[in-house]
This record gives sequence, structure tokens and C-alpha cells, in this order.
Amino acid sequence: MKTRKEFELAVELGPKNIPARRDLAEFYTQAPWIVGGSRKKAQEQIAAIAALDPVQGALARAEFDRQTGDSAAAETQYQQVLQGDPSRPDEFYEIADYYAGRRNAAAMQKAVDGVLRIAPADPRLGYYQGVILAIEGERLPEAERYLKAYLATTVNRSDYPSHANARTWLGHVYEKLGRRLEAAEQYRAALEIDPDSSFAKQSLKSLEKQVN
Repeated sequence: MKTRKEFELAVELGPKNIPARRDLAEFYTQAPWIVGGSRKKAQEQIAAIAALDPVQGALARAEFDRQTGDSAAAETQYQQVLQGDPSRPDEFYEIADYYAGRRNAAAMQKAVDGVLRIAPADPRLGYYQGVILAIEGERLPEAERYLKAYLATTVNRSDYPSHANARTWLGHVYEKLGRRLEAAEQYRAALEIDPDSSFAKQSLKSLEKQVN
């Protein structure tokens, strides 16, 4: 309940603060009703976001659809955003993250191509290019280079793909190359960075089952 009050206060103090409204919409969507969750209130926030910024509104709607189990509607929203050609890298990356979770390399590539058009020097590009190649299972040495370069040249910051995820994807590359010991090392390194990473935990557990 304290979390809800803080999100609501942030929106009250900054009605045009889109990140605050998106945080509040996500809270309303995910939280149980007993602590203030409400899909109706989430939709009200999404409408307010759309009035301020149509692209952010569509992304907020897609996130709502994803969280409420309507993957087809979420897919439609993301594709509409891509067709509208966003002007900010973060909007393309949000879509790329969605498709990374679904192991859809082709759709990820479309989002990454958008960043390449508007911000070809963005330091996050190497991470996403490495993930695409890891999912495809092709040009794996190149995927390794992209991910290792990302880890070496960026700091682990909240608005960038986490180093824990980068190491987990690097572990997947090593698995596909048959280098299981190195894969396990990457998964464990990821968990040292983020002990709560379900991606790293599941990857390590799956690898251990194969070995045993």
C-alpha cells in the first residue's frame, strides 16, 4: 500500500510524468485488489499516457495486455508501434525485450533495425545484436564477441540491459557451442550480480539437469 501511495503521489506531483504514470499503471495491473490493484484504474492511466504521448500509450497498453494474458493484443500493439516508426531508442528496445522473451529473433531484429536507423552508436546495440544471434543459434562466435564487448564497455545501470542478463545470454551461447563449463560459469556470475534473476536460475538449473 505504501508503494501505491508513492506512485500515486508521483503522478499527482507530475501529471505529465509518463514514467511515473507507467509505473502506476503497472502497479494497478499487477497488484491484488486488497492493496489497491485495479485493472480499471490501470486503463485510466494508460488513457492518460496515450493523451500525452501516443507511442508511450501504445506501449503501456501492450504491457497491460501482456500482463493480463492477452498476448495477441500485445503483439498487435507492438507491431503498430513498429509501423509507426518511433523516434526514441528506448521504445524500440522495449519491443526488442518483449520479443527476446519469446525467442523471436526476426521480430527483435526489426526493432533493433529501428535503433540502427536513428542511433547507430547507441552502446546497447551490441547486447541486442548478441541476443539475436544467440537465439538464432548462428554466427555464435560473433554473438560471443557482441556480448563480451557489451560487458566490457558498459556499466551495469538500471536503464541498460543488465550485466546479469548479458552473462546469461553469453552462457546460452557457450551451451550451443558445447562449452558447458563456461556456460555454468556465466550463469553463476550472473547470479552473483543478481541473485534473484529467474533467467539465470532457470538457465543454470536446465544445464545442471543435462549434465546430471
